Amino acid sequence: MTTSPILMFAFETDLNSNYFLDSVSVTKATVPSIQLLQNSGFENSTTQLNGWVLSCNATCSAGAGGQATYGTNCYLSTGNCFLADCPDTSGTGAVVFLGQAFSATIGITYTISFRLKMAYGGSGSSNTKFTASIR
Repeated sequence: MTTSPILMFAFETDLNSNYFLDSVSVTKATVPSIQLLQNSGFENSTTQLNGWVLSCNATCSAGAGGQATYGTNCYLSTGNCFLADCPDTSGTGAVVFLGQAFSATIGITYTISFRLKMAYGGSGSSNTKFTASIR
């Protein structure tokens, strides 16, 4: 039986930090050379996230929200990656969600991997949260 689970990432940042997500991968454990996600490294994106669904971006009170970016914060400092920059300045818990559905078969084992970097640019402590889940 084939299903369509969703790989979901949730990012909650603050005024001092943000996250960079890159090289997301979902493969069958027995066939690791076949990528099941579209645009898994965000290379086919400029600011629009082709193949991905971005939600709750409107809750951001400052920052870029969620978008494709490039530069030294991306894995190996090359190509594009996803930037989550949604600081909560109002105390409401601003969160960026990023997800993508993929085709899966019940009973098959899958390998999920990704590169995540938290960039901290302030003084004091940082109160950020990151979650990865399958729905």
